[in-house]
Amino acid sequence: MGDMADHLAWAAPDNEPACFLRVSDHTYWCGKTPLLGVGQILEINGLKVHWKDAPESMQFGSDVHFATQLDDEGDLDEESVSSEIMGCIQGWRQFKKDFQVVIEQREQPVFRPDLGAAGTPDAIITMTYQKARVSAIPDIKTGSSGLQPWWAWQTAGYAVLLDTVASKRLVVHLEANGRYKIHWFNDILGDRAVFQAALLIARVKQEIEKGKGNQDGSKRKKE
Repeated sequence: MGDMADHLAWAAPDNEPACFLRVSDHTYWCGKTPLLGVGQILEINGLKVHWKDAPESMQFGSDVHFATQLDDEGDLDEESVSSEIMGCIQGWRQFKKDFQVVIEQREQPVFRPDLGAAGTPDAIITMTYQKARVSAIPDIKTGSSGLQPWWAWQTAGYAVLLDTVASKRLVVHLEANGRYKIHWFNDILGDRAVFQAALLIARVKQEIEKGKGNQDGSKRKKE
């Protein structure tokens, strides 16, 4: 399917200065001011594992994300995807069927310049949960690493950006054999507290680095 990262969307909401997701390096901006991404916030604090040493797994995950998005939008060419990716798509389809899912948004960046943060939830959905219709923030995962603690903080980060405590948060783990597993995250107050603390520390570190840069620039001018 090619490099799916090239297809990530960008957005500019109705605020000044305009905010956008720069596709080339997946960084968030409001005008000339960078915003911290949800994953970046967790990585700065050592709370998230970044699989830089597993580029093939990362690429597969990106491909699955993009393929499920195309499928949700009715634009997927099934002949263009591998059998492994098609298996993950079938798992996603089954999840949607089992929980009567309605896709409200896919891959839409959320910008919070007031928090200095931004992020892109995989999806915002409505689903049937315990016989009731609820809003939810699912995150799609692939691979064989198993449940990771940072998944809860990642989805809590999206809830913070969206300013909601009502949405259910979950990871839908898709497998190449067409099956899926769900991990629910119900400690919204605890998970939000972890993410908000991580955001505060990340912003402090960002300011410290900015100060160092300014000091180095002043030294060069004096020299």
